[in-house]
Amino acid sequence: MRLMFAAATVMLTAAPCFADQNCASDVEAAVTKQHAQAAYRVEVSSPIKPDGATETIDYLPPMKMYRRIKSPDQDFEIETIGFGNRAWSREGGGWFELKPHIASMVENHLRDTFGAPPKVTSQFNCLGKLKLDGKDYVAYQTVPEKVEGGDLIARTIYADPATGLPAFNIVGEASGAKPAMVREAYSYPTDITIEIPENAPAAP
Repeated sequence: MRLMFAAATVMLTAAPCFADQNCASDVEAAVTKQHAQAAYRVEVSSPIKPDGATETIDYLPPMKMYRRIKSPDQDFEIETIGFGNRAWSREGGGWFELKPHIASMVENHLRDTFGAPPKVTSQFNCLGKLKLDGKDYVAYQTVPEKVEGGDLIARTIYADPATGLPAFNIVGEASGAKPAMVREAYSYPTDITIEIPENAPAAP
């Protein structure tokens, strides 16, 4: 069973900006805005590893989540539901309730995500309008850092200018010349529901 979570999500609001201006305050304001949504979905992939696992996490703030992991070498998803201080999982069979010390990891993730007002301490440079997947976004990027091998790695956030909500959170080579290491795509469905698996037995 895997209980890892997506890279920490940092969001922004689409606001007037100038190239290289530090827009950390805009990013922080947008995290708050996203967390105020009734629900949202995060789809995580690693384009640099096209045969790797993908995951989808539905959030119903403040204390509900439903996570699915899909690996190409498995014909079933690994699923986890978190609901307050309880959690359930299944791996191709029936649901079972996780033991308290494991469920607390899910609870802590939810508290870390929604329990306190967001605080962004990194610098985010304004990049202005950029195009991704054929659509225009407002983009923000952290200061690139050189890693082993010489690549300059940064986190780039793309916001929908019409809503101010984040559309993508991409970690990888700063110029985009190489496939991203982590790509998080955000959406805001209105039909997300998360239900407790009733009568699920306790984990062995």
